[in-house]
Amino acid sequence: MREIRHLQGCINDLIGPVALSAVRGEEPQQIVGTLLNVLVLRLDLDFVAARLSGNPPTASSELLRTASTAHGGPGASTVPSQISEWLNKASSSPLFEALNPFGPGRISVVPFCLGLQGRLGALVAASARTDFPTETEMLVLRIAVDQAAIALHEVLQGELASELVAMTRLHEFSSRVEALTELQAVLEETLTATIEIQQADFGNVQIYNPESQALEIAAQRGFAAEAAGFRAVQSTPLFNRRGEVLGMISTHFKRPHRPSERELRYTELYARRAAEMIERKRADDDRAKLVARIDRLTHAARIMGMDVLTTSIAHEINQPLGGVVSNSNACIRWLNREVPDLKEARAAAELIIRDANRANDVIRSIRAFSKRAPMDKRLLDLNAIIREVVAMVDEQLSSSRVETTLALSDSAMFVPGDRIQLQQVLVNLVVNAIDALRPLTDRPRRMRITSRKDADNRVTVCVEDKGIGPGEQDVDRLFDAFFSTKPEGMGLGLSISRNIIQAHGGELNAARNELHGLTMSFSLPSGDQMS
Repeated sequence: MREIRHLQGCINDLIGPVALSAVRGEEPQQIVGTLLNVLVLRLDLDFVAARLSGNPPTASSELLRTASTAHGGPGASTVPSQISEWLNKASSSPLFEALNPFGPGRISVVPFCLGLQGRLGALVAASARTDFPTETEMLVLRIAVDQAAIALHEVLQGELASELVAMTRLHEFSSRVEALTELQAVLEETLTATIEIQQADFGNVQIYNPESQALEIAAQRGFAAEAAGFRAVQSTPLFNRRGEVLGMISTHFKRPHRPSERELRYTELYARRAAEMIERKRADDDRAKLVARIDRLTHAARIMGMDVLTTSIAHEINQPLGGVVSNSNACIRWLNREVPDLKEARAAAELIIRDANRANDVIRSIRAFSKRAPMDKRLLDLNAIIREVVAMVDEQLSSSRVETTLALSDSAMFVPGDRIQLQQVLVNLVVNAIDALRPLTDRPRRMRITSRKDADNRVTVCVEDKGIGPGEQDVDRLFDAFFSTKPEGMGLGLSISRNIIQAHGGELNAARNELHGLTMSFSLPSGDQMS
């Protein structure tokens, strides 16, 4: 009877605390820790150790209790490698003796598996007593291990269910945040999800302001209705990919609160997802502002560039208008003859219509250019445009005594493009070449314009002069806005020209000649590539 009462007392002392820990919803480590404490004290063991397997969502861990730590003494804080090895072999090892890892002499060691085939972990109990373990102690140990396995299984089932709920919430949160377009809505959604996972009473999100170098509240929940204060606060920082602080999520609790491992893990996932969205939306806003600024600067540069190109545009308009006047006079003369020559008068009238239509096209293109309208791309013969430009600047070529050579491809070179804009580019390149040749007094002023079809289904035009070229250090800066090698230049012509060529899918480049001058060249997709 005495043995039975002793056995019942041991079982009650073991099962009661373990069951209570499970009912309270404690972590598996806390449940096993309670079991180890009771075993060491009730069975007068030298030590007892356990290992919990890493069954998701619980991480693997090892616990150790000695006679001194169970009574509150310093004891051992880590599991020695010798005991870890015993835990590894617990499923296949019977009772055995070994050297005491904490003192002199030998000890008896009893290994046990936690759960079926040790799926939940392992436990070893050890004592230096010669009679350890007695039949009663073995029975108590088996019952205690089985009871701990049942408690652990129940807790893990609850953990898995809670983990599934948390994962579902995380997925739903990610889907909602991904669909949001406003940063404020993202912050409020993040705060709501964080308060729910932590079961907090209220909280806020603060965003770091680089200008004031301070955190500013961007979203909050529950503060207005809470006047009683709080007992605990948990804060989670928001970092971008460079490790810079974006802000902080803070949750407040009316009661003392100790976050679980799952709460910390999912709060970190919420924070990371929110930080990604904050960083992305900030980058989108910055990109939109930059695009708008570039667009305004480009438009301003195009308008300013109109001043630089006024002479060329006026010449182009004057040419068809001059044709209208000349052909009108001719038409009048043919009609004023004693016998009116109606055939010649009709021909002159047709030329008037042609020149008037051309002037109208020029004006329409200039208006579209200044209003940033889409380009009017058509299939154009680039060689014909080159000849038109040379005719347009003929007066400047003659007054500057520039010898011009055209070495154009034998066949027409068709490209998809805006005729006026391509003329503008060529006028700018030719006028620049004339300006580089004009100061020469010791050698002929020569310019050569060539065109060719390349093997890669592109066409290339080169404007080569033998004038005073830029210095080697200035060649790379020729296309920079507001950079000019001419005292009176605005530095916009080549920058705008390169933008025009790039808008046509081409490239504009500059290269110093071996002896004198500069060669400007641009390439464009041929008409064969136009869909």
